[in-house]
Amino acid sequence: VGDLPIVGTLARAAQTIFVDRKDKASKKAAADAIIERGQKGSAWPPVLIFAEGTCTNGRSIVKFFSGAFEGGTPVQPITIQYPFDYYNGGAFLTTLPAHLLKVFLNPWMTVDAAFLPLYSPDAAEAADGDLMAENVRKAMGAASAVPLSPLGAKELREFLAQGSKEGKAT
Repeated sequence: VGDLPIVGTLARAAQTIFVDRKDKASKKAAADAIIERGQKGSAWPPVLIFAEGTCTNGRSIVKFFSGAFEGGTPVQPITIQYPFDYYNGGAFLTTLPAHLLKVFLNPWMTVDAAFLPLYSPDAAEAADGDLMAENVRKAMGAASAVPLSPLGAKELREFLAQGSKEGKAT
């Protein structure tokens, strides 16, 4: 995203923490930056994280990446839903350019955002980002009446890529 014209400039202006999902050092640096910015008394503004790491069709909540929950900092869960009947303009199931085109050509889009209560981890969650991530995901699923998926973003991307290959072969 950081390399995209206009969008990259806006992302940098918003003090985005960029991460290369394929680079372990980049993932570690992003996790460290999230922890640093989340510390009490930090000069940084609050960090907005899309813990699923993707945008789905909204029919389930995929597993969260745990890096956003390392450090035991309280989080403000927010559910975002795009209700639709026939056309889901908010689902990000293709490439970024195709997704943006779909969003911008959509004549209207309803967005429902719900702020859940601040989630403060207990001692076990503060020590285990995976546990906290799963418990926050469960709370968000219960609040939004959206079921939890057994898949994470990585497995979902692999599943969609496999389906795309099979579709081209037939």
